[in-house]
Amino acid sequence: MAGLAYNGLWTNSFTESGGAFLNITGNSASLAALRGYVGARAFTTYDVYHTQVTPEVRARVLYDFLNDPRAFSASFLADPTMTFFPVPGIQPNRTSERLGASLSARVTPLWLAFVSYDADIRGSDVGHFLSGGLKGKW
Repeated sequence: MAGLAYNGLWTNSFTESGGAFLNITGNSASLAALRGYVGARAFTTYDVYHTQVTPEVRARVLYDFLNDPRAFSASFLADPTMTFFPVPGIQPNRTSERLGASLSARVTPLWLAFVSYDADIRGSDVGHFLSGGLKGKW
């Protein structure tokens, strides 16, 4: 497997209340990521009691080409000069690994049940993603 995935997040400006002198206003901000990946997957289908069951394992290495600084700027509303200060966000590693496994079962020719798990590993941070569902055709 190989591919590119683009994610974009745009936020509006905001105002927060924190007391007489602690009210702040934040500027709008945007975040972009262009992640390229290479990887492999392996799967096979078995007939189990007249049901097609397909286990799958997969692994990918991802790299963020943009390395967008995740930050915005804010200022205190009580400050007459409205001096903005930077508010840096978490800056994850540009390289990550995604490991996953899934199991699907063709219940009928028109219905497929599935469950899937993926782990996104970035250095010492791990994101866990679990999904499942039922797909139908008509």
